[in-house]
Amino acid sequence: MWGVLCVMICCAPIVFLFYSIGKPNLALPALLSGAVVVIAAVAKWNLRRAAWFWITMGVFAALHALLVMWVHWGSQWVPVAFIVPIGIVDLFVMVWIVERLEKRLSPS
Repeated sequence: MWGVLCVMICCAPIVFLFYSIGKPNLALPALLSGAVVVIAAVAKWNLRRAAWFWITMGVFAALHALLVMWVHWGSQWVPVAFIVPIGIVDLFVMVWIVERLEKRLSPS
């Protein structure tokens, strides 16, 4: 229960931000994009001491922010069955990129 409350408290400012700038339809894509980047970071948390890891996560976050701002998100409800596979592929691509970078940049 506390975890749900913490997620709601962390998400509220993002939702209020998009409502205040008059773009409430961007709140859900922003939250979902942010969640995927966070899950990718948690999946490779053992690399948290490497500067290149945080630079990569920053690039991922910036690319997702651009995606949210540039893609036309309609006001129609999008089914979860459509959103989840895209999020999973996105997550796997990010983790794959981090693993390739880990092989190249981490000392053996």
